[in-house]
Amino acid sequence: MTYFTDAGYNAARLLEDAKKLDKPLESIVEYVFNCSYLSVYIHKYQTVIKLSLVHLFTPQTDKQLVDEGKRFVEKLLLHKTVGVKLERSEEGGTLVGRIFHPAGDIAYEVLKNGYAKLNMPKNIDFDAEYFKTLKEAQLIAQSKQARIWKDFKPEESK
Repeated sequence: MTYFTDAGYNAARLLEDAKKLDKPLESIVEYVFNCSYLSVYIHKYQTVIKLSLVHLFTPQTDKQLVDEGKRFVEKLLLHKTVGVKLERSEEGGTLVGRIFHPAGDIAYEVLKNGYAKLNMPKNIDFDAEYFKTLKEAQLIAQSKQARIWKDFKPEESK
């Protein structure tokens, strides 16, 4: 099977093959662009992909906060072996998925510490239980008014 084109990897074909596997792909995080967007080397396919963490959005409004979030993820993941489970691809060949790490769920930690925001699911067959777990992490960050949420004011009950 060909996973490459002249422009790089074939995201659709790689995703199709990866979805057939029942376990995460052994990978190494090579570069962290921000707390929710990474460059990952996947051993099985011997290629580097761009990976966006599912359901996460990193606002680019505060450069200092973006850099702090990047360092947070670098400390946890850079040059470390992780598991990657691919869920879908986006335009431009970016793959979207989850990272499995012995220290826990990276997306959960990023949200809990206020480095990113939760994005609404973009496909109908999303993992609702996982989304609920991530929502809990964001609620923790909001209640602590952590980083992105420093000016957050909960809506008052009526």
